[in-house]
Amino acid sequence: MKIEYRRDIDGLRAIAVLGVVFYHFGFSFFGSGYAGVDIFFVISGFLIGGIILDEGRTGTFTFRTFYMRRARRILPALFVMMLVTIPFGFMIMSPKELRYFGGAVMASLMFLSNIWFYSRVDYFNPGAALDPLVHTWSLGVEEQFYFIAPLFLILLRKLRRPVVLLIVGTAALFSLGLMLADSDTYPSAAFYQIQYRAWELAFGVVAAIICRFPTALRFPQFTELLADLGLIAVIAAIFVVPPEARWPGPWTVMPVLGTVLVVLFGRQSTVATRLLSLQPLVWIGTISYSLYLYHQPIHSLAILTLRQEALPLNLRLLLLCATFVLAKLSWRFIEQPFRFGRFSGKTGKRFLISFAAILVIFSIGGHITKGYPQRLPEKARKAIAFEDSEPSSYERCSTGRMRGDTLQASDACTLGAKDVEPSIAIWGDSHAASVAQPIGDALAVDGLSMKEFSLGGCSPIPNSVNMLQLTNSTVEKSEDCSGYNRRVRDFLIS
Repeated sequence: MKIEYRRDIDGLRAIAVLGVVFYHFGFSFFGSGYAGVDIFFVISGFLIGGIILDEGRTGTFTFRTFYMRRARRILPALFVMMLVTIPFGFMIMSPKELRYFGGAVMASLMFLSNIWFYSRVDYFNPGAALDPLVHTWSLGVEEQFYFIAPLFLILLRKLRRPVVLLIVGTAALFSLGLMLADSDTYPSAAFYQIQYRAWELAFGVVAAIICRFPTALRFPQFTELLADLGLIAVIAAIFVVPPEARWPGPWTVMPVLGTVLVVLFGRQSTVATRLLSLQPLVWIGTISYSLYLYHQPIHSLAILTLRQEALPLNLRLLLLCATFVLAKLSWRFIEQPFRFGRFSGKTGKRFLISFAAILVIFSIGGHITKGYPQRLPEKARKAIAFEDSEPSSYERCSTGRMRGDTLQASDACTLGAKDVEPSIAIWGDSHAASVAQPIGDALAVDGLSMKEFSLGGCSPIPNSVNMLQLTNSTVEKSEDCSGYNRRVRDFLIS
């Protein structure tokens, strides 16, 4: 069976996108609005998985048709959003920022954004607000899933549905178990990487399979209760998740299962269905993709322009209105024509190829020129070059958290006067590493030398109770910071 258009699913999309948008715009009452992405993943798995299942059963599925449909759905609005963002980047970004932005554009073109940002930015770090394309990580995860899922489901198409359900469900539970096992140790990888996120999309596919059982979901006495419980779980996930909760983690199960319950049992007349089918929610859900695309660059470009970490409330409200207007225009003049209108054929393909070529040229040019510095006055270029310069000891003496478990304090660099026993120490993270060389040079003039104890991302901030070191739990291998800093402390004392 094919799932007909459902207004309640558009309502679910609205809740998901509003959670993400208000969270990124700094409205604290949407404390865990990032859960909206998890809701999107389940909906996507449910709808796209259902299409693959139906077409596989009827023999009408072709990979070419599937990926062309995905391209028309995803690429036009994405490409135009990036093209619109580039001129603003030229006006307000430093060369380093623009070069980095070009790398993100290239990663988005190849649906590798999640891999790109995994090694560069912690999603929950305030600095992520400066990145116009950080939100495209979710598109990378989704499209990577759809490089695997169609082949997987087509290979299973001749098996009985209970067997397919068992196999897909097992794969989903394996991914869920992997995420739960690794989210504490590798939080950034668990957030960005497909193997830790596939279960959310796979749960949507499981729901699509269940919907295709002839006798499934015939529980009239429980239907309304389960759908309403699902909606409560979805809303609670956006508003009441503790701020210290690991994400993804055990709490992530709540919005995922809540969404599964709504898509399974919300097809009938329930309170949840009626609420989600309200016209304002349906309208927002209709433009949710463009709304998701534009909210982050609008917000981040405003921060980059004003160079403020937090924007005033009146400006955020104004930018929010602009986001809705741009999303509506994008849906009307980009999404719809490329999917169903005059650009859905060869003309649309030519436009997409042209858009992609411009984006590739911009990205490669930004990398080669290191951010198009020629657009800036000479004095600005010199100031930026000085700001971005690193001392000669930086790469040699500063290390990262990944070596924190084996790095010994006795191996630290000695700077300053040669053949002089060090009597001074500098101890810190990468900030300490950036000033160690000039301090060492100054000490050399007075015939002194020093030891540099620097470990990137590991600030030696003591706990007043037991002298353990403060750790940043949002970064990988943060627990190794404490061990290294204790070894440095013991070395200094000895």
